[in-house]
Amino acid sequence: MPDNFQHDVFLSHNQADKPRVRRLSERLRAAGLRVGLVPPKPLGVTTLHIAASKGHMEVVRLLLDSGAETEPRLGFLNCSYGYELAGATPLILAEANQKTQVAQLLIANGADKTATTDRGHQGQGIIQVLGRLGQSAINLKLT
Repeated sequence: MPDNFQHDVFLSHNQADKPRVRRLSERLRAAGLRVGLVPPKPLGVTTLHIAASKGHMEVVRLLLDSGAETEPRLGFLNCSYGYELAGATPLILAEANQKTQVAQLLIANGADKTATTDRGHQGQGIIQVLGRLGQSAINLKLT
């Protein structure tokens, strides 16, 4: 595992499972692993996340003109790279999917260029993660 990771394992839990997860984390730590406990977050997928990640410039513009928040954060997604995307903003997703014009529009409307995911990734970092997993893009949808 690369040295830049602060944890070897992330454990998420709901309130009912908290004691059980704490005991498991203690056992993993005793075995020498660096354990991160992640409280569950709502999915937090907004229309702006989806439009930005897909490069839908006019939809992004309409949402921003209508007062959409530029910094909504994704929660933990149930997919192979979900923990890497937790905390991602629409700008991070646009950059990760190489939607440059959308990224520029978000920045022009106040999106934070220094924002990172919960794991410390910006758009380029997500591109590298996707590449390691054999993925070419983030494909978000509301279900």
